Amino acid sequence: MEASPHPVVLKYGLISGLLSVLFFSITAVTGLEGTGNVVASGLVGILSFVASIVIPVIGVRFHRNIDLGGYITFAQAFAVCFGIVMIGMLIGNLGQYFYTSFVDPYYYDNLSEQMLEMFEKLNVPESDAEAALEEIKNTSTLPGIAKNFLKGSIIMVFVASIIAAIMKKNPGNPFEQNKPSGEL
Repeated sequence: MEASPHPVVLKYGLISGLLSVLFFSITAVTGLEGTGNVVASGLVGILSFVASIVIPVIGVRFHRNIDLGGYITFAQAFAVCFGIVMIGMLIGNLGQYFYTSFVDPYYYDNLSEQMLEMFEKLNVPESDAEAALEEIKNTSTLPGIAKNFLKGSIIMVFVASIIAAIMKKNPGNPFEQNKPSGEL
């Protein structure tokens, strides 16, 4: 009987989501978002991106090697990877909504002010600045969060497909078998 992927998806999805909340909290509390320290903000962004790729890879690899005896189909790998990503994104979005609604309800107002100052310093055309500020304002609403979740989901279908294609390992593949020690 094949092992269920649900425990792996839940475990690594929770890890991914909690890291997402942690990275958002770091940028929100330290003021790295907006006109804060560009290097530190970029570093947190890079770490967040790397974690969003590495955690699903680790989850798929764990399920393949521990639960399935070293083999996993593309469909199985995709399902595990996409499940991890979706749970992580859901937790991350809920954490962000909770923070911006209850902990710091003026978060998006402050971010908009910081962004406006930055746009003025960079001589960004007013129409572009207004469009960006409107996008920030829309992000703070439940429909805005849902829209971003949907956009992220579509992007993550492609990411999960790439990860699944790399991680799949079918039994009987002659290119994955070890050669006897005397052969080239």
